[in-house]
Amino acid sequence: MDAFFAIVLLLSTLMLFRINKVVDAVVIIALQSCILAIIATMIWLETGIGHVLLAACLTFLIKTLLIPAILFRVSRGEMAKRKIKRVFSSHYSVFIALVLMILGYHVAAYLPLAENHHGQAYLATSISLLLLGTFAMIDHNHPIMQGIGLIVIENAIFLIPLAISYGMPLFIELGIMLDMLVAAAVIATLTLKIYNVFHSINTSRMQNLKG
Repeated sequence: MDAFFAIVLLLSTLMLFRINKVVDAVVIIALQSCILAIIATMIWLETGIGHVLLAACLTFLIKTLLIPAILFRVSRGEMAKRKIKRVFSSHYSVFIALVLMILGYHVAAYLPLAENHHGQAYLATSISLLLLGTFAMIDHNHPIMQGIGLIVIENAIFLIPLAISYGMPLFIELGIMLDMLVAAAVIATLTLKIYNVFHSINTSRMQNLKG
């Protein structure tokens, strides 16, 4: 089951470099966050560690329900019909993403980190997600897609402590979750402002403001 979840996390992230609509990316990130909540719940069932269950509940509530709802609300209507603009072509983006994924597994093999028994399958996956999320922010000119890349990075940060030491302290998890919720709200607001002013959501056009 751990290997299955790891594969789904990686494949769903790779799909971010193939899709053409923002709403599809929001569905992917909601699915990915739901899987993280399930992983944390499974670890809680096997270990009985209370803060892991609370982290799972927060992940499901904030990153599976609230943040996708905010992004869906912004992405609907005319904005939803516009195709995602990338720095690289989709084929080139997927190739780079695959290289980064392999690099993540290679780096994980040389890290002197003691994985816990229940998280052995996720250390390499989380490092790959960290690299892929960073590349997603670089590759996309759409502000919501850049925000989704940031969520992928946060998902990786959430998964790394689970793989090593059964998660971070609860107050840190809570702080990160609230930061992500606020970030999603800010990204949504700025996206609407950019669209209303420029009738475009391509962030590369912001360079035209240079004087």
